[in-house]
Amino acid sequence: MESIRVMNVSKSIEGRQILQDVSFSVKQGSVFGYLGPNGAGKTTTLRIMLNLLRPDSGEVLVEGVPLTDGGEQMKRFGVMLENNGLYLNRSARSNLSYFAKLYGVKDVDSAVKETLEMVGLLDRADEKVGKYSKGMKQKIGLARAVIHQPEILFLDEPSSGLDPEAQHAMRELIISLSKKGRKTIFINTHNLDEVQRICDHVGIIVAGRIRACNDLESLRSNFAKPQVEVEMEDDAHAQKAEQLLQPLSSYAGTQRDGRMLVVPVATADSPDLIAFLAGKGVRIRQVRSVDTSLEDIYLRTVGSTKGGA
Repeated sequence: MESIRVMNVSKSIEGRQILQDVSFSVKQGSVFGYLGPNGAGKTTTLRIMLNLLRPDSGEVLVEGVPLTDGGEQMKRFGVMLENNGLYLNRSARSNLSYFAKLYGVKDVDSAVKETLEMVGLLDRADEKVGKYSKGMKQKIGLARAVIHQPEILFLDEPSSGLDPEAQHAMRELIISLSKKGRKTIFINTHNLDEVQRICDHVGIIVAGRIRACNDLESLRSNFAKPQVEVEMEDDAHAQKAEQLLQPLSSYAGTQRDGRMLVVPVATADSPDLIAFLAGKGVRIRQVRSVDTSLEDIYLRTVGSTKGGA
């Protein structure tokens, strides 16, 4: 079942086309990563999905119902933007109590306590948010977004500016919200590693158009390049193997890094490669297939559209 469907959305601002016929869907319970270079249209898409900006054409459906100005649909959303809207001169407890009341939460004290426990800041609840670290502020920003138990969560660059430890903590919270909280989560981000670790669906927008959109495994399959990584006994054998393979068209594109070679050949054909090199006296330690990473998919998608609209 679809939680959100963006249908044929276009938007221009001050005469500049920002989005052009953008369509994608976010499945219920999924973690959807929305990627794209600066200026691609990610923020504009998010603003339209949150009903903060009207499209020139197209529409957004929430479980099949067009998104309107009505407050009932918006209550199902939880939002954490880069500017999280927290009051820095108030405590975390006071911030969350304030937003819980705005959302009409019935048992405010219990909701605040449970949410603070979830983000691991109950013991710091009465300190002013302005004294928090960046990572702690992000946690409270996430707590604010879920204080009213929304069904759909929108996160804008949730790990931006965080150190590795704080990034890990934020990822764990998002995964917990998805699996234990059973929330649909839409993440607007530049962080490829974050998306690869926690998202099951990915959309890539370039120059206002969706260029790739699918579950991560299908994208990997669609963009897969047959190649194997061959580890030689030492640099000398790797160099010899590279010299042997370079003149052969079937192994064109072979790359070497120290004693490692990446050879463009299907795993099923690697026995022929091994036999050829072994027959020339090259000593091989191991051969393994190379998986297509999200970075490969992203760079190929963005690179193939450079210069396009």
